[in-house]
Amino acid sequence: MEQSISDYFMNATMDIAKGLQNPQEYSTKFSMMLFIIIIGFTVEFLGMKLLKKKIKNVKTLYRCRAILKSTTRTIMILATLKTWMQAMDTFILLLFLAALFVSIYIKGMINNIIAWFIIEKRKHFRLYDRIEIDGVKGEVIKTGFIHFTIVEISNWFSSDAPTGRTIKIPNSYIFDNEVFNYTELNHFVWNEICYTISHDSNWKKGQDILTTVCEKEYHALKNRTFKDVSNIQKELAAIALSNGSADPTFNMDVTTVGIDLKVRYLVHYREGSSTKTRLHQQIMTELAKQPDIQFANFLVEMSPGLIQK
Repeated sequence: MEQSISDYFMNATMDIAKGLQNPQEYSTKFSMMLFIIIIGFTVEFLGMKLLKKKIKNVKTLYRCRAILKSTTRTIMILATLKTWMQAMDTFILLLFLAALFVSIYIKGMINNIIAWFIIEKRKHFRLYDRIEIDGVKGEVIKTGFIHFTIVEISNWFSSDAPTGRTIKIPNSYIFDNEVFNYTELNHFVWNEICYTISHDSNWKKGQDILTTVCEKEYHALKNRTFKDVSNIQKELAAIALSNGSADPTFNMDVTTVGIDLKVRYLVHYREGSSTKTRLHQQIMTELAKQPDIQFANFLVEMSPGLIQK
């Protein structure tokens, strides 16, 4: 056994010496390996295009694509190993592949660490900020060298309710995706509610109801949220950057269906769903008391002459 190991390393040393004396041999094998990789990926790409064109069933398509991918890459690996058949050549190839893997892994690690530095030092976002990145929305509960963790909200809910899941997102995502921060400037966002009433309804009265209810809610928000005068001024100054006023804003639009009455209002980012529910309850109660305000009906008229069998 010891003799076999000794012979192996002796042969390996001799192979290294021969390789140093004749580097053209290794250059040829590297060129052949590169040629095999190019041909393999080209065949895989063309095969994928052909399968997509010929196969219409989605499940069958994905199954065939997986088989093609596994087959082509297995052949590429075997052909490459065939090119590097000698023991020392195989050892060098393994070192090359290991170095390639490590370089890719280290690159990802370095990107995550750089991103962590940006998050921490540039205050990209802080703990307990509510953010949205790559279609995922939630509140940040932990940051680390490799990834940060958020508590997910919304997803399958239409409201901003927690799903009960946590999501770990690599720090490097901030380089490739937009980061929407709900709390960087202040703790408030704008929401909108809309009611569609019929064309012959008293829209002015509807406007008064929506505006009055939302203004009451806004004053209650200030009394409930702002603790002191300095806090009020700080928050309003940040709000002024994007809108100029924190007061509810009424908008109206006329469509073929009816008249859209809309109010845009300020709300604390944690209270979006509860505030909207409260506003709907108050507004619906008031609108129901008005005999001259009717909600628009979505009617579909069908003419017998247009019906074909």
